[in-house]
Amino acid sequence: MKVYRVEQVAEILQASPRHVQRLIRLGRLQATDIGAGKTKNYRISRADLEAFIDERKQPSNSGGG
Repeated sequence: MKVYRVEQVAEILQASPRHVQRLIRLGRLQATDIGAGKTKNYRISRADLEAFIDERKQPSNSGGG
């Protein structure tokens, strides 16, 4: 299974690593913490990254019409 570091995901999403970490903390992007103690060391699976990207492509149900 392919896994990515936060920095790699940030590059793919064209975002900052801090933004990716925020997405993880908010539960919007699934990740596994492999850090020890208080240190956060996230890994994101390819499947979870693809699911996040696919979700972002979905049209919003909000709006009038």
